[in-house]
Amino acid sequence: MNVSLKWLEQLTNLKLDPKELENKLTMSGTKVEKIHYNGQNIKGILTGQITKIEKHPDADKLVICQVNMGTETLQIVTGATNVYENAIVPVATPNSVLSDGTKIKKGKLRGVESNGMLCSIEELGKTKDEFPEAPEDGIYIFKEETPLGIDAAEHLGLRETVLELELTSNRPDCYSMIGIAREASASYGKKFEEAELPKLNGTNPPTTMANIETPNCNRYMLLRVPNIKVCISSKEVQNKLRASGSRPINNIVDITNLVMLEYGQPLHAFDAEKVVGNITIRQAKNGETIKLLDSNEYTLTEEIMVIADEKAPIAIAGIMGGYDTRVTEETKTILLESANFDGPNIRNSSKILNIRTDASTHYEKGLDPNTSEKSLKRAVQLLNNYIENSGNINELFVDNYPNKIYTHEIPYSAENINSLLGINISNSEVENILNLLGIQTEAGVAKIPTFRKDMHGEADIAEEVIRIYGYDKLEPTMDKVVTLAKLTRSQKLEKFIKDFCISQGLYEIVTSSFETPELAKELGVNTEPITILNPLAGQSVMKVESATGMLSAMRLNYSRRNLNVNFFEFSKVYLKDTTGAEFKINETKVLTIGKYGGNSDFYSIKGIVEELLASLGISNFGRASIKFMPNSIPFLHNGRRASILIGEKELGYLGEVHPEILENYEINERAYLACLNFDELEKYADLERTYKPLPKFPSIKRDLTMIIKRYIYIDIVEKTLLKYGTSLLESVSFVSVYTGENVKETHKSVTYSLVFRSLEKTLEDSEVNEIMENIIKKCEEELIAIIKT
Repeated sequence: MNVSLKWLEQLTNLKLDPKELENKLTMSGTKVEKIHYNGQNIKGILTGQITKIEKHPDADKLVICQVNMGTETLQIVTGATNVYENAIVPVATPNSVLSDGTKIKKGKLRGVESNGMLCSIEELGKTKDEFPEAPEDGIYIFKEETPLGIDAAEHLGLRETVLELELTSNRPDCYSMIGIAREASASYGKKFEEAELPKLNGTNPPTTMANIETPNCNRYMLLRVPNIKVCISSKEVQNKLRASGSRPINNIVDITNLVMLEYGQPLHAFDAEKVVGNITIRQAKNGETIKLLDSNEYTLTEEIMVIADEKAPIAIAGIMGGYDTRVTEETKTILLESANFDGPNIRNSSKILNIRTDASTHYEKGLDPNTSEKSLKRAVQLLNNYIENSGNINELFVDNYPNKIYTHEIPYSAENINSLLGINISNSEVENILNLLGIQTEAGVAKIPTFRKDMHGEADIAEEVIRIYGYDKLEPTMDKVVTLAKLTRSQKLEKFIKDFCISQGLYEIVTSSFETPELAKELGVNTEPITILNPLAGQSVMKVESATGMLSAMRLNYSRRNLNVNFFEFSKVYLKDTTGAEFKINETKVLTIGKYGGNSDFYSIKGIVEELLASLGISNFGRASIKFMPNSIPFLHNGRRASILIGEKELGYLGEVHPEILENYEINERAYLACLNFDELEKYADLERTYKPLPKFPSIKRDLTMIIKRYIYIDIVEKTLLKYGTSLLESVSFVSVYTGENVKETHKSVTYSLVFRSLEKTLEDSEVNEIMENIIKKCEEELIAIIKT
């Protein structure tokens, strides 16, 4: 929100230093993001009156102007075509500076001396949108009586100090100049006094009634204002709008916008002669259409609230008015609306229609229905300047307020507040601070005004006290009990795995938990996803397979010519819990690894998984307890995919991505994936380390090559070797597999390296030979193996 310092000074009757105000507001909870010193770089541009215009002797498109600056007359050559004698214009005098930093000096144009420049509104750093009276292309001309020789930027309201505020969503009252004025006054120890407003004392029956037929409208006020003259707003109103980031349009629209900025309450004006009969606030009918002020036609649904006359909708409630009932220069009578609508309904309607306006932004935050009346009174006060015979303006109004909201009370005590905050403040000081904020107190009870919807208990009272009292006044104290934070076992394990992955040359990535429904289906995963009620950018379901995020990241990197990718990610997959009647979601944390390019192949990603399991101590269960078994995962290559098992429990999977999937993802490289269930890893992982002394005796290594049938898994071979290797067999390592010449198509040749060692003595070859003979015999019997020597 942008706040004009000049406007704030008018409301608070305080002389405000911007830096001091920035500090006070920020320390009291209203953060100032930035201070804009608008127009401060404009120098030496004054008002002047053209007294004489002559043609340039050597240029058809130039004229020579004599300009009265009040104390002197300057000769200025210009090519502008809209200037005329007696026009008062902004003049950039010699050595002046324009808004863009351009310096103006004396010079000659086609041999004629020119002592400055006549300025357009653009050269003053503004646009025609901000100054509707400015010409499309030409010098800005002051329409009203303007003194000569004064600062033109100051006179036009260009020199404004504007504070850019960051406001929290729980304080809708601060989205207004009145709200900020109250906060600023309290920060300076002064109670804010709102200006007196005229009364709305209707005596005659209104000519237009307003009926509420929807629970989404809390209050609806309508004022009939006759004898209107639509024209340009006063300079003061325009300057306030520009400083706040709004552009002036005409006096009626400008007043509604000004009141919204001042009180935070949107208003809307209808041309009364274009409204047919009574007004009804209702939900739209499916298929109804309306043309709005943006000149676009919209088809409505029953979720959208409308303002309708007896013929059709004339506005989308809280968002935008209708085109057919808009105020124009011919408008003589208006119906001025001040209403309070349900914030969630306005937000939902805004999203359905894809329209976001200043009005909808205010309504979404949840406004105080009692502000509607104040805002209407303020509008009347401003409109009186533009209405003939304005004395009868108060006699024709409607106020439909079915469920009136009143102040509520919160008991408090200075003792409790001191206990909560760790300060020592008296009851009178508490009362004073609350009164500064517009909260009345009586005998230890705070009467909370309706514009403070964020206050519900004594802790909220304490919060108000400390932010005005000053956070900087809090004395530091040592806690009686200090608890050192420690990582949980799960957090330690995740950190350990991340460190391991980084040591393997993998880079961590993070992908979204939301995705489009098509991603999982493209991988052949038919699990029904969980649908998001309020999706963004088409991502309407929760992730059911972590491979979708990894493959998307790999596709992005491949498209950016990253030809060597090594990624890992901790993410969650979300599946429906079908065990009971109640809807539940199972969230499973998984580790996903993705690779392509470089030395990536099936065995490299399998090696990373094996090393990870070993580093987690899972190999302590025995090498044979970790199995890699073929699976039927549809997005992995047949024959190059495996499930990772510990005993009979599945930890995850790994394999090469199917070529068709890679083609869909536009990756022209072989890619590999591995996925491990973190919850299962946590069950079996053992991060405790027991160190053993280095062996004292040497080992004996033997290689064993055998031909076995292709359907026999490597896992079965390893089990057999370990089973008959006795306690002297220290380790079994797979070396290679061969299929091809001299090996039948139904068979394969596999080679293992076996290491034998005794912890008590040096082994003899004869001892190892005896064990090897038994291993060979059992492999021939159980595996039908042919041993190669």
